[in-house]
Amino acid sequence: MGFLNKIRRVVGQYLLQKKLANIQRERGVFNLDTAQTVGILFEVDSFDDCQEVYNFYTYLKRLKKRITVVGFVEKKEYANFIIDRLDFHYFNNKERNWFLVPNNRHVNDFVKAGFDVVINMSKTEACSLKYIAGVCNAKFKVGRYNTNDVALYDLMISENEKSEINEYIHHVKHYLNIINKNAS
Repeated sequence: MGFLNKIRRVVGQYLLQKKLANIQRERGVFNLDTAQTVGILFEVDSFDDCQEVYNFYTYLKRLKKRITVVGFVEKKEYANFIIDRLDFHYFNNKERNWFLVPNNRHVNDFVKAGFDVVINMSKTEACSLKYIAGVCNAKFKVGRYNTNDVALYDLMISENEKSEINEYIHHVKHYLNIINKNAS
């Protein structure tokens, strides 16, 4: 990572922390029985990752959930394997400001949507996805465990650095099936 990119990430992280301090949201604990709306964030790295997210999406659809998916494409052009569906939206490097904050109509709609649950499936320190997860109006936020993100998520799932997205999805399903079971 170049020096300039490092500065962008640090400033972006600082702006996120500052914004998080001013955000007030209605919090709640949801499981897959009680959640009605679900937002999914992921990095578009490969066809396999897209397919795993799509499989998770169809699993949630079978549970009668309303779902919106936002994918981040690290390149300036969209990959030819991205899933083109009504509930799937994407943004890329051209749609971020200098501090890596996304500026895209679909992202803005996602942030305002008021989901019961938002799941960040990012495998890396994707600042843009972390920013969306942090500022979105969700009652229950799920993400990968990282000591820097404790204020960001309500449920953090510890994963091996090399774990694939399908393993993470398996753990998300597991915990969202058992958490707060007495409430449903």
